[in-house]
Amino acid sequence: MSIFIAHDVRLTGKTPTSYAQWNLGESISLAQFVAGFRNWAAGQSGLHTLKMWAHGKPGQLQFCYEWIWLPTVEQLRPIEPYVNRIDIYGCQLARIGSGPNEDGNMLCCRLAQITQSHVRASTATQYYDYHGGPGDSMNFGTGRNGADLRSERSGRKS
Repeated sequence: MSIFIAHDVRLTGKTPTSYAQWNLGESISLAQFVAGFRNWAAGQSGLHTLKMWAHGKPGQLQFCYEWIWLPTVEQLRPIEPYVNRIDIYGCQLARIGSGPNEDGNMLCCRLAQITQSHVRASTATQYYDYHGGPGDSMNFGTGRNGADLRSERSGRKS
């Protein structure tokens, strides 16, 4: 199992270099991202963890040109054979908002269903610190204690 980090660069910060990674933004479509991820994953063995770093709000992730939300999440279905866990680091993505398409719980559930994976996202505002050097890591969280991924939904793979 490998870790792949997809970092939408509109979320400023340095992406760790010790993992497979793709720094993307609004010039990349979800279809291009899916094709690129599938090409990488097909050359690896086993199932993978996809870590998605981007700005978020309830039920919506600023990821690629289209964003990821209920009307676009189906476009991620083709990654299903390659992932068993998706960790989403975006503010309040799993929160249930008051407007249309702002149901983060439904978005996470739908993503888990179509990818047959465990999906984790947060209802809280996220912050991160970069720790360069050996390990080349980022710590996400609502403070300095790591990720606060409170909402977890699961598909069938483990």
